Amino acid sequence: MEGTGFEIRSTEPSFLDDIRPYLAGYEAMEDELTDLATYLFSAIPGEDRRLPGGMVARGLHSVYAQGMRIYHGLDREAMVGSLLHMMRSLTLDYLDEFVRIRGGSVAVNGGGLLLATAEDRPETAALVAMLLRRGAAYLGDEVSLIDPVLRRLHPSPLPVLVDVAAASLVPGIGPGGAASRSGRAAPGRYAVSPEALGSRSADPTPLRWVVFPSFEPGSPTILEPAGGAGAVFGLSRACVNLDVWEERGLILFRELAEGAAISRLVIGSLEEAADLLIESAPALAGT
Repeated sequence: MEGTGFEIRSTEPSFLDDIRPYLAGYEAMEDELTDLATYLFSAIPGEDRRLPGGMVARGLHSVYAQGMRIYHGLDREAMVGSLLHMMRSLTLDYLDEFVRIRGGSVAVNGGGLLLATAEDRPETAALVAMLLRRGAAYLGDEVSLIDPVLRRLHPSPLPVLVDVAAASLVPGIGPGGAASRSGRAAPGRYAVSPEALGSRSADPTPLRWVVFPSFEPGSPTILEPAGGAGAVFGLSRACVNLDVWEERGLILFRELAEGAAISRLVIGSLEEAADLLIESAPALAGT
């Protein structure tokens, strides 16, 4: 996958059936992995046990990457998503031909929309999923890839991965059911294909709109113009490989600040934010 190899083994063959649909098109023969950086994943699905008196003890699922446990919990769907998330993170680490920006991105009205964030936020992928439900096409949900020469956004590999903590905000994602006894969601991610959201993966798309979101639940949702030095600073904070691109990266950010539409988005409600972005896109995509 993009120059990186993965081997997956499981104590239960059915787990491989769960994950295989998301890896269609990425399969490789063993001899093709020889020259790749290869990582080993081990999945141990748990088994439910019936206890005396009829109670059922649910089995705990675990996933390991190179011996490091990356998921341990009751949710099998979150186990699948967590494995895919680690695979994609490892793949993106090798894609320094792109300027990598923390945040999601979609194609809408023929232009690329980048949601650049200074820190990882679980709401970002949920917002991307909502945009896909409203007709946008998928480019990225957590890290976005910019071709610094043509200034195009390129699609990230693998499906949309929505953080469990934010999955309840997007109808139809995750298994549903009762909340945990603690009232808090267990760590993990749910995988959902763009097609399941009524959308598709986009082709490389010109970057025409950069939005800097701030998540402030309960506040009015506001979209307003931004730009100038603040835009360059915001993109620099969101860039995860500026150490690779250095001055060339800063030049790109200055060019984007001058040539793309730049906005600030205060998000009180993700639903309202998704509606506002889609409604505003026709006026901005041609800039």
